[in-house]
Amino acid sequence: MTGNEFLKMEMPWPDNVQELTSYIEDVKEKYNTSYNDAVYGPALAAIAAFNYTASQMGLSGFQASYSEMLFLEKLRNIKHGFKILNFDNLLYPQYLKDFDLSAETLIRKNLDELKKAAKEELNSSPYAAQEVRDHWTYITEIPDSERIEDD
Repeated sequence: MTGNEFLKMEMPWPDNVQELTSYIEDVKEKYNTSYNDAVYGPALAAIAAFNYTASQMGLSGFQASYSEMLFLEKLRNIKHGFKILNFDNLLYPQYLKDFDLSAETLIRKNLDELKKAAKEELNSSPYAAQEVRDHWTYITEIPDSERIEDD
């Protein structure tokens, strides 16, 4: 399977626990045949479990979206926020502002959390590389007046 084929697949929406369990067992068998195909199995199983649970709980679209973000944050051990960029939006001029990704802009858009984390790192990591410590110090010294509010 290719990534494009995966994107075109219809995603599973099991109606009950038995269907979910059966689907997961099928996925484990079907996608455990090669190194390359193995990556699709856990993704499909997670999507099936998510869709089943969200459907059974009657989540709204907003709740489901928020739950997806929590899943990614926890799965990837992200502590200080993240942003997903949908490159499809590059086709539409009204979304181009979402692609301003200079490090300085991102730092200032996340200044409170990053300042707090940088201070904690400075206190707990005295043996970090000097370049890293200098960067942490730089972040802690950015004036609050330079914070950029998200649109």
